[in-house]
Amino acid sequence: MTTSGAAIPAGWWLGRWSRSTAGRLMRLELHRSTMLLLLVPVALLLGFTELRNNLGQAPLWGARSIVVQRSMELVGGIVAGVAAWTAARDRRRQVTELLCTTARPAWVRQIAAWAAVAAWSLLLYGAYVAVVFIVTARQATWGSPNWWPAAVGATAVVACSAVGFVFGALVPGRFTAPLVTIGVLLAPQIGTLALQRNQQWGRLSPVEDPGTTGSGVFIPYHAGLSIVQLIFLFGVIVAALGALALPAAAGGRAVRRAGVVAVVMGLVAAAAGLALADSARQTSQGIVIPAFHSASDDRAIAYRPACESHLAVPICVHPAYLTLLPSVANALEPVLAEVAGLPGAPTRVTLTPTTANTLAGNIWVSGSPPVLYLSPGLFAVPPGATFANPVLQQIQQLRLPAADTVVANVIGQIRSDDGVTSEAIAVRQAVAAGIRKVAGLPAFPPDDTANQRSAPDQQAAPPSPAVGAAAQRFAALSPSVRHTWLVTYVAAIRAGQLTLADIP
Repeated sequence: MTTSGAAIPAGWWLGRWSRSTAGRLMRLELHRSTMLLLLVPVALLLGFTELRNNLGQAPLWGARSIVVQRSMELVGGIVAGVAAWTAARDRRRQVTELLCTTARPAWVRQIAAWAAVAAWSLLLYGAYVAVVFIVTARQATWGSPNWWPAAVGATAVVACSAVGFVFGALVPGRFTAPLVTIGVLLAPQIGTLALQRNQQWGRLSPVEDPGTTGSGVFIPYHAGLSIVQLIFLFGVIVAALGALALPAAAGGRAVRRAGVVAVVMGLVAAAAGLALADSARQTSQGIVIPAFHSASDDRAIAYRPACESHLAVPICVHPAYLTLLPSVANALEPVLAEVAGLPGAPTRVTLTPTTANTLAGNIWVSGSPPVLYLSPGLFAVPPGATFANPVLQQIQQLRLPAADTVVANVIGQIRSDDGVTSEAIAVRQAVAAGIRKVAGLPAFPPDDTANQRSAPDQQAAPPSPAVGAAAQRFAALSPSVRHTWLVTYVAAIRAGQLTLADIP
């Protein structure tokens, strides 16, 4: 009973719990846990392997959130081995008979020992996730953390500790801990092999995620598979801890009954996870679990484009790729500046609205006034890619198809079957080649892909020496003279009224 007006100290319940028998037992296990001794070595290992690799990923919240889930594989293997070693500790020290005289059942002591390993493991994994997310928050230009993968990774670490502890307690031995570590590290490969054989239960592996290219940036992250994985992992944890109570040495009849109930509950949850995983569907927007999916989940994520508006033709991209915008502008500006203001030339460059069909890499010009549309798939960084060389190379590869699409929309397609003469085709080839050359592109790329053909049987005529000479003359003109000539004669080029000799 408290005195009137006396304030109750904050956190009084925590102090009361720490002074209880359970609190003292848990505090003792936390202090003597083997995992505590391994925190620094394992943290260094994570730093030089997973953390170093994961921070090399593109600074996108979707990509970084997924890699923290996959990183549980290394942590889980180590934690499972430590848990197995901890579970066999009493038998190694030959104090099992001595501990039988204690007031608390053996199951309670085992739960406390396991909880200490799980707590330190969660602290380690949580610190790793925090570092990844803090660094990403400083680097990312759009979005927010996706907590579903991190939750799956954390639950998987706890599940690995529970499974390892059960093996160490029920099958104690000198080789139990290393064998458990190896088994947990190899377990994800079993899930991969199952998926290769179209067995959906392989998706329950905690290193499998429902994301796809563009997930969390252009399209929503579908959390259905993450929820199913959490259900399955929860079942594994409960069943494993319940199995510890089944041996007669674990305690009395009440303990064994509680263990049976826990095992049944865990198996039911794991079976529910298996059943839900079997209903998974692979779609263009990722893995979908019908029970946790609705039509609203397929809506593209709204965003405000980031633009370079000072250019001759403004260029806009997704704000998550703001750091790539200068590279995109450098790749497209040389050609856009050559045709700016001409009939059919784009007045701006932007990403097309995201749908399942536009996640592929396509480029086209349409609308009035014309707009050069880039498919979101061209900027959707694949898992494992960075904003360094691979993505910059991908952007540089946009230059040729984008240039050819733009030029073809201005001067006309270069085909032998569109009703124009061969001389008119040669003029278009020469003009297109000259613009490519000025923009720093191959004047005549392999197979002359300038026309962005809509069918494989539409072949462009191979360039002749005369076409090459005309292209060389055209590229040698000053920018102002070249642009003025295009403004004057672009309609004649489209109509097929010029010859190679008319090209200055």
